[in-house]
Order: sequence, then C-alpha cells, then structure tokens
Amino acid sequence: MKSDVKLIETILDGIYYEMTGELRANEKGFNQADIFVDLYFKENFAEIIFNSLKNDTDLAKIAALLDILVWSTPDNGTKLEKLIYDWIISDNKIKIQIILLRQDSFPRSERVENIKVLENVKQIFPELTELCNYHIDEFDYQKKAGLRRLELLHHIRENRKI
Repeated sequence: MKSDVKLIETILDGIYYEMTGELRANEKGFNQADIFVDLYFKENFAEIIFNSLKNDTDLAKIAALLDILVWSTPDNGTKLEKLIYDWIISDNKIKIQIILLRQDSFPRSERVENIKVLENVKQIFPELTELCNYHIDEFDYQKKAGLRRLELLHHIRENRKI
C-alpha cells in the first residue's frame, strides 16, 4: 500500500496548537496539503495518509489534516468523506481515534446513526468513551446553539494524551 511519510510529516510540521488547544495550519501546512492533493487526489489519499503514520504521529494533527483537506480538495471534501466514512465503524482503533479527534465534523451527520455508531465504539474501545460522549452531547448542542464547544474536545485530548 502506498505511503508518503516525508510529505505527511512536512504537512504536520505546518499544523500547530494554539494556546486554546485548537489546531491551525500555517502557510507551510496549507501549501504542503495542496502538494499532497495534487499528487494523490486521484488515488485513495486517505489510506495514503493512514499508511504514512508512524508510532509517534500526533493523531489530532492527522484529524486536523482531514479537516484541511475538506477545503483543499477540488470537490470540497466529497471524496474524502466517502474514503473515511467507514473508519468510525472499523475495528481499527487508530482510524476511529482520528475520526473522533476531528474539529470540523461529527462521525455521522444523522443524530440516531451518530449515537448508534458511537455507542458501538464505546463497547469495543471503552477507553474512547469520553470522546464518544463528547460527540453525542456536542451533536445536540450544536444543533441547538449553532456553536461547537471545541475547548471540551481539546480538554479530553490533552487529559487523555490521545
């Protein structure tokens, strides 16, 4: 399976934590993400990212990269969402963690399905319960308030060292 460890590392170098814990990309990160899209958009680029992970890769930065790619791909993330749609229901804990660490989207867009999927993740990976509960609660909160409480996500990530 194809990977591009060096390019992914370069992109991640351009993604940084703000004091609030929120992840942002600098110009280097965006430029390298554009290079990645130019090279791999026609392929299963989500798997190329996954196959490029090392043991010490910051999964929150990979989640941020997925969020960046929504805006950086020519189809505004349509292909990306199709490629990673099944990650949350896979038996791969790393893929699930990446989905749970995304700042810009929920594991599923429909409430009932979102809850069902996250309850299943909690059964399989109890150590991810806090992240799953965050997404369940946050889904309803965002629908009601129109806002996300990302500081809660950052707090969970920092306290659990995910």
